Amino acid sequence: MKSLFRLIVVSLVALTGVSAQEMAFQGKWKLIKEKSSDLDYFQYLTIQFTVKQNEITVVKEFGPRRKCVETMVLKTDGTRNTVTVTDATFMSNLYMGLKLPPHTKREVTATWRKENSLLIHESYDVASAQGRKEIEVDNVFELSPDKNLLTYRIQRSSRKTGPELKYIFKRADENNAYVYHMSDDWDIRSGLGEQACFISLQGIVNETKPNLYFVYGPKYSFNYTGELFTYLENQKHFTFTRIRTLEHALQIFKQQVKGYIIWDKNVRTSLIVAYTLAGLEKGIVITEDLIPLAERMGLKPLEDFRGMFSGKTDYEIYTWAYQRYWQRCAKDLIVWLGGEHGTVMLPGVADYGMMKKAFFTDLSARESDTLEYNLTKKLLADMKPLSQVMGWHSYKKDLE
Repeated sequence: MKSLFRLIVVSLVALTGVSAQEMAFQGKWKLIKEKSSDLDYFQYLTIQFTVKQNEITVVKEFGPRRKCVETMVLKTDGTRNTVTVTDATFMSNLYMGLKLPPHTKREVTATWRKENSLLIHESYDVASAQGRKEIEVDNVFELSPDKNLLTYRIQRSSRKTGPELKYIFKRADENNAYVYHMSDDWDIRSGLGEQACFISLQGIVNETKPNLYFVYGPKYSFNYTGELFTYLENQKHFTFTRIRTLEHALQIFKQQVKGYIIWDKNVRTSLIVAYTLAGLEKGIVITEDLIPLAERMGLKPLEDFRGMFSGKTDYEIYTWAYQRYWQRCAKDLIVWLGGEHGTVMLPGVADYGMMKKAFFTDLSARESDTLEYNLTKKLLADMKPLSQVMGWHSYKKDLE
C-alpha cells in the first residue's frame, strides 16, 4: 500500500511538473503571533500559496481590524514579473509612514533556492515625508524540516539597523482547537451539571481529532493540564480559541451532537448510566435545568432518566443498564466512574469511554457485596482477553 501511495505521489508530481519541495508550500499558512516580529497596526496575517509549473500565486491577507489583501502571480523560472500597485498601504510596517504610490510598478522575481526555500525579490518606489525613493526587498520563505512550519524573513535595503524581521507560520487548517477552563466545583447541587455536559461534548467532538481541550482546576487530579496546554501552544503550535460558556460550546459543536440525555440529580448513578448511552448515541448528558438550552440549540431528547431509578439500588440500576445497553458496548474497555461519592463526582475520563463506546459503572468489587460483586464478575467475564478497565473504584463501596 505504501509503495502504491508513493507511486501515486510521484505520478502526480510528474504530471504537474512541480517538485515535491515546491508542493510542500501549497495551501494556507497562519501567523503564530507570539513567535513573530511585531506587525505594527496589523496583528493578523495569512499567506496562501498556489503552486503550478513555473508559477506561484502568493496571497497575503492582513487584519483583523482593517483587512488588506495583496495578491501576486509570479513566474518562478527567473523571469522578471511586473506587478501594479493597487493599495498604497505599506503593509508590513504601517507605522513607518511609508506609502506605495498607486498605479506604479513593482519589479518582482521569484526563485526556488535551496531545498524548502523560496526567494521573492522586489524592487519598487516608496513615498515618505522626505520624498520618493526606490527600495530593494528580499522576501525569504523557508519550510522547517518536517514542513509544518514556515519562516518568513523580510530584508529591506532601507533597514540598516534593528532586529531581524522574522515571522513564523503554521498550516492554517492544522492544530486548531477550543479550550475551556473547568472549575473545581463538581457537586451535583451546583457545578457538576454543566461540567459533566462539557465532558460528554468532548467525548463526541474529539472522536476524530482534538477539537476541545480542558484545563482542569488546581484541586483536580489532572493537575498537569495547564502545563500541557502551554506545551501544546508553544511546542506543537496549537491555536486555541477560548470557550467561556456551555452555550458558546454548543453553538460551535451542535452539528456533531445527536441529542441529549437527561440524568436525575436525585439519583447520582443515573449520570453514570447516561454516559453509557451518550457514547452509544453521540448525545450530551444534561440536568433538568439545561433542557431549555438544549432545545434552543435544536437538539432532540434521546432519553429521560428523571424518576426512572428512584428507590432502586445500584445493583438494580446497573442490571437494567446491562440488559438495555451491554450488547452494543465495546468489549475491550469498561469504565469505573467511582472515586469520590456522595454529592460529588469527578468524571474526567468519561470522554474517552464515550469515544470507545464503553459501558460505565461503579459496581462494588467487595466480595461481601454479593449482588454487585457477582454483576461485576459477569461484566468482566464477558470482556475480551487483555481488555482494559479504566477509572477508579468507588471509595464508598470497596478498597483498592
